[in-house]
Amino acid sequence: MMKNHTVLYCGIVIQALSGFEARAMGPIPLPSQLYQINPTSGMTPQQKIDIQQAFSWVGATFQQNHTFCKSRGECLNLDLGALTNFINSHPTHPAKPLFQNVYNIIRQDSQQQKFVTQWVVFQNLSQHRQEEYRNGIRITPIRPQYVRTPSGSTAPAFFNQDDVLTSLLQAIEHRHKNCEEYITCLSGDLQIIKSLHDRLALNDPARTSLKNLKHIIKNLANQKIFNTNLYLTLYNPLSADWGNTLKKHKAKKIAAYGYAEWRQIAKNSQAVSWHDPRMTNGIPLSQSQAAQPNMPTQKRPWWEWW
Repeated sequence: MMKNHTVLYCGIVIQALSGFEARAMGPIPLPSQLYQINPTSGMTPQQKIDIQQAFSWVGATFQQNHTFCKSRGECLNLDLGALTNFINSHPTHPAKPLFQNVYNIIRQDSQQQKFVTQWVVFQNLSQHRQEEYRNGIRITPIRPQYVRTPSGSTAPAFFNQDDVLTSLLQAIEHRHKNCEEYITCLSGDLQIIKSLHDRLALNDPARTSLKNLKHIIKNLANQKIFNTNLYLTLYNPLSADWGNTLKKHKAKKIAAYGYAEWRQIAKNSQAVSWHDPRMTNGIPLSQSQAAQPNMPTQKRPWWEWW
């Protein structure tokens, strides 16, 4: 028995190392199930032992995969490939339908998960602005504008970086209410950053900050792996979490990078006052000499300005 176990584990690892493209196979033809009745309730003690060992082997393989895979997509393909290898190699194993279910749910949830771009943007705000954001400070969208410089000349306005990033954060948070997939949500977020970058004056230092931020977001979105191990825990009928239906329902969110952190901020921070973005290189031509940048404006939804 132990010899077969060893061959099984090695086979999964070899399959993973080969770079198997699991997504090319399409979904395994078994509907996803939440198993209202525990599938092990009528099993023999030996079958339960076999299931527990199978979940341990696949979990160890996932851990092994994650030590050398270099991107979210690569890690997903290796993990799905490991599940497929087990399913195809053990047609009568009691864990087979369980792993078919896990395969389908991981594939579905990984596509529908959203990368929490808001958390990345928030971390790039100054500590002072982070606290202000929590307290309800919001910024109206950035629009090209001219200023009167100290020398008396007219020049394109440069904007305060915190204000630029706050406006960006608001736009991305609003858009995430209307996107449903990892790739399309992320693509839309990057497009919002590009649009804001192009709206700034050519020499505005905030442009460089947006370029750097876009690079950071793309790298993190590519590198932060999908937590497949969570699904092994949730869908192992012998684990303590098997009956946690709510956690299963929220798994793709729970597994997302920065979800818990951003959720806590968004939940406890409601817009209180809206401010015009501050200009850092002069006095706005549309304001009188007595006006001060960043004074509260009328309370209006940001999307009416964007």
